[in-house]
Amino acid sequence: ICGIALQMTLLDASESPVNTFYLWVAISIGAGGCVLLAHLAVRRYARQHRRVGIVADAFFDSVDAEQARQVPTSADDIYDTLVTAKSAVDERLNAAQIISEFNHQISTQTNWKKVLDCLHEALTLLAHDFDKSVVFRFGEKDSSHTRLDREMERPVKQRLRLSESEEAALYRCENGQIVNLAEVSSALAQCQPNFAGPNCAVYSLSGQGGSYGFIFVCVDGVDDAATAIHSALSSLAKLTGVALSRCEREANLYRQANFDSLTGLPNRVLLEDRTNQALRLAKRYRHRIGLMFIDLDGFKRINDSLGHSAGDKLLQGVADRLKTCIRESDTVARLGGDEFIILVSEISDSEQSTLVLGGIAKTIQNAVARPFELNGKFVRVTPSVAVAISSKKANSYETLLQAADTAMYTAKSNGEGTIRFFQKDMSTTILERMSLETELALAIDKNQLSIEYQPQVELASGKMVGVEGLLRWNHPT
Repeated sequence: ICGIALQMTLLDASESPVNTFYLWVAISIGAGGCVLLAHLAVRRYARQHRRVGIVADAFFDSVDAEQARQVPTSADDIYDTLVTAKSAVDERLNAAQIISEFNHQISTQTNWKKVLDCLHEALTLLAHDFDKSVVFRFGEKDSSHTRLDREMERPVKQRLRLSESEEAALYRCENGQIVNLAEVSSALAQCQPNFAGPNCAVYSLSGQGGSYGFIFVCVDGVDDAATAIHSALSSLAKLTGVALSRCEREANLYRQANFDSLTGLPNRVLLEDRTNQALRLAKRYRHRIGLMFIDLDGFKRINDSLGHSAGDKLLQGVADRLKTCIRESDTVARLGGDEFIILVSEISDSEQSTLVLGGIAKTIQNAVARPFELNGKFVRVTPSVAVAISSKKANSYETLLQAADTAMYTAKSNGEGTIRFFQKDMSTTILERMSLETELALAIDKNQLSIEYQPQVELASGKMVGVEGLLRWNHPT
């Protein structure tokens, strides 16, 4: 109605003021009707929203109450099975992560002690709910036993000796096999005072070089302990065995390159390295070092008469006695044959070095001169000792070794069992002799030698009674 009136008044608004008045009345009525309709629409929307909010609040309150209410489940409930499966998967993932980290740590490791430290750490993380221990042997007569109880923050290490039968019984066990420690080894059972019981799962640390030890995990008082971490412990044992095989191989290569195979003493290569280190330290702290050259007198006679096996035993006995004559900081090395070198480091000054090295030389002679029993017979050898002391000129391994060799030449020329210190004039004498021998050999090739005959006359009668021949050397100088 307002719209029709508005249209009619718009057509006649220009004709009279009355029509203009009615136009404004129509506009006011139309605006009021629009406001009234808008107000009614807003009230209706608010009423609907309030009804929906009440229903939503009631729904969420009922959901919270339902979640808070505990629903009883049976043993074969599917949700309980899913939770158990998820826990098992989490444990396997955690074990796989531990094994992966362990493999990464030992993949390039050549030190067996560090491999064992990594093994102890992995065992602590992997089997934290179990009592466990590691029995290990790497190139030693006695085994090293490490106990890792649940309550311990650090592993406890101790020495342990297993008999051959006890080791053989453990070697025959498969990984994860349950054994009674009291039945296998009483000494091993006594090393586990805090274990829950004697029954343990055993895992062998086997590699290419054989078995290096065992991992024991106590399974008494723990449900399904044999299968809970069996796979992870088997992998841990195999990886450890492979790493120890690599360590043993590297140790053998190092031993072959730096030690004498017969006596076990350092060889020429390792001796040179240690001598250079001692010389650097002596230069820094203003010390001196001494190189003692030892040669056995009459060794060839014993070697030829009793055989090479007896000679090898003699060299081994001499090496053992030489090691008792020095300090722990010194080095005994074998150059080859019946020649030995002793490196004496950290000597204060020249006068004291002569006294110290002279006393060591006397001790060596007394120790080596005692009879050796070889193949049921007693033999005796005497050592000749030559000594060279470092100085400003003699400050390298080659120089010291040459000086000791020169002093040994002089000692041998003076008889058996002689001690000689290197002196500067020794080199001059030896060089002159070497030069003379070389020139004499060339003189023969160059026909510089001739024989001159000289008569022998009897003074009383004046008669010639003989002739002596003289060899003349026509030297060009």
